[in-house]
Amino acid sequence: MVQNVILVFFRRRLSQRPAVEELESRNILKQRNDQTEQEERREIKQRLNRKLNQRPTVDELRDRKILIRFSDYVEVAKAQDYDRRADKPWTRLSASDKAAIRKS
Repeated sequence: MVQNVILVFFRRRLSQRPAVEELESRNILKQRNDQTEQEERREIKQRLNRKLNQRPTVDELRDRKILIRFSDYVEVAKAQDYDRRADKPWTRLSASDKAAIRKS
């Protein structure tokens, strides 16, 4: 008797499950295996690396008068290199200091 109740319960639950096609359309169930995913990722990385390597140089941008317009508005200066990871000045600010910064 108990087994029949359990079987009916599980059959009902299984019949309510979405179909494989529905799961694939909602991107819950993947259609491909790990090897094809790795190949696709490798292709994407190669394509992006190619795009990055084909970027114009600074001289080319200046020749095309793209960099000139940018440098008219922005002043570029040398900055001293130091490790910014160690010092986190916002951790030393009080709540009132943070509120004053937000208001300004």
